[in-house]
Amino acid sequence: MKIILKLFFLYSFFISFRGNSQGYEIKVKIEGAQEADLLLGYYLSGKTYLKDTAKYMDGDFTFSGSEPLDHGMYLLVQNGNLLFDLVIGKDQSFSIKTTFDDYINSIEVDGDKDNQLFFDNMRLSIKRNEEAAPHVAILKDSTSTEEAKVEARKHLEVINDKLDAYFTKTMESHPGSITAVIVGANKRLKIPDEEAAKLAIDNDEARFSYYRNHFWDNIDLGNPILLRMSTPVYEQKVDEYMDKLIAPVPDAIEKAADRLIEVAKKNEDTYQFLVWHLTYKYQSSRIMGMDEVYVHLVDKYFLTGEMDFWANDQLKSNLKEKADQYRNSLIGMLAPNLILQNLKRQPKALHDLPNDYSVIYFYDPDCGHCKRETPVLKAFYDSTAFNVGVYTVSADTSMTKMNNYVEEMGLQDWVNTNGTKTYSVNYQEFYDAFTTPTIYLLNDRKEIIAKKITASQLEEIITKYEQTQNEKAGN
Repeated sequence: MKIILKLFFLYSFFISFRGNSQGYEIKVKIEGAQEADLLLGYYLSGKTYLKDTAKYMDGDFTFSGSEPLDHGMYLLVQNGNLLFDLVIGKDQSFSIKTTFDDYINSIEVDGDKDNQLFFDNMRLSIKRNEEAAPHVAILKDSTSTEEAKVEARKHLEVINDKLDAYFTKTMESHPGSITAVIVGANKRLKIPDEEAAKLAIDNDEARFSYYRNHFWDNIDLGNPILLRMSTPVYEQKVDEYMDKLIAPVPDAIEKAADRLIEVAKKNEDTYQFLVWHLTYKYQSSRIMGMDEVYVHLVDKYFLTGEMDFWANDQLKSNLKEKADQYRNSLIGMLAPNLILQNLKRQPKALHDLPNDYSVIYFYDPDCGHCKRETPVLKAFYDSTAFNVGVYTVSADTSMTKMNNYVEEMGLQDWVNTNGTKTYSVNYQEFYDAFTTPTIYLLNDRKEIIAKKITASQLEEIITKYEQTQNEKAGN
């Protein structure tokens, strides 16, 4: 397996979780090894980075340093090829002996019980995978009968149960080991038979509730070792929980995020990592309304000084600038009133539109995407049964271009204004409308009910909105 180790300079995000104050000395003997340097790398969020280099000495290699190594999973690489993984914890003076032809099965560890446990677990996992292989093949084979697939699933369940039992035993017998953290993160969450009987587990809602309530049973978000595993398990678990187990509404997500962050807070590295991961996740989310979560996280964890132990002023300033762009036009808020000049040089106020629904359409006359989107919006306006008004905002300073665009597209029934001729607020900053086309949808109270949508979505969004309002009213 070819692998590239990066030289990693941590200038913004320095994640360090060391054990004792002693240094490290790790001796590796590989019978039949190639005459080349051996590299010691480490994992950080699933990526690999170079830590140390050992010279070839007739198959012997020694890594040493005056400072202890961070606890977590490491890897040995030679000539660009991954040889095998290992773990480094509180015992940092140990030796490993193996053969070039069969690293895992022939490996011997002296002076470190955690690595002995790690390789025992690895060998068992390999054995279980070999047992599972023929049954997995049956499930993948399109020619397999349904009866054969049922039997294959039964066999796989037995194999997985054995592996789960081993994982449970490892966690109970070696609670402070890195291996226990690794198997805990990978252990299946299965509803016990006795719980299944009590919960009437045939009920989908009960199954979902159990899974959500026990999702973190074997995972401690305040344990920094989870950041140093061969797969980005920390963020994968967080994303699975937030994306699949929490309702996709800002209030629910904000509360869930705060709960997880409170757990991670007991360690500076996990605290920093989780806050940043969630902040970036919701700043770049494509789900409408998630910008509110971003604003919440920036306000609570960056602008209060909570992240000052690592976040510099420039980063905080950048985050605040983006949050300020979002905070004036969040879903549910009263839309900032725009008062802009129309083609007759008269002020026209957004809030004066009398319709049940108002569409704000930010465009540029020279924008190719706008020229494709505008006819779709016009078709919606001409065909919808809903009482909709459209307030357009041209981003170009030229009134001539704006007039030609209105004429060409047949937009005379709309309120057409020029964004650069304002009597009120800067529309770009208050609506985060720095790109075109951008569409907002308001209700009759001029509250924002949808944003950053396409014209083709308007009919469906209004229909669902009315259904929701009728349900709330008991109609």
